[in-house]
Amino acid sequence: MGPLLVEDTYGVKPAIILLMRSLDMGKHAPTVQFSTMRKMRSAFSNIHHASAEDFCNGIVMAKDTRSLLVTKCPTYGTWFIAFI
Repeated sequence: MGPLLVEDTYGVKPAIILLMRSLDMGKHAPTVQFSTMRKMRSAFSNIHHASAEDFCNGIVMAKDTRSLLVTKCPTYGTWFIAFI
């Protein structure tokens, strides 16, 4: 198919799922609030970090307050952070 990969390495699928979740009806507002919707990013990250795919395959550097994590998780990438 060419030199570019056909897989989602930027986190477009989780971004679309987050957008779909943001349209759900909220309890105190017409739609769910951002703080509720962004919890799904944590779920995606936890699933990815627990999988065998992330084991010793670091690409993106994500800085936490106490440690530096090397990960290939697309929800920590530059594109996804700009999306959020």
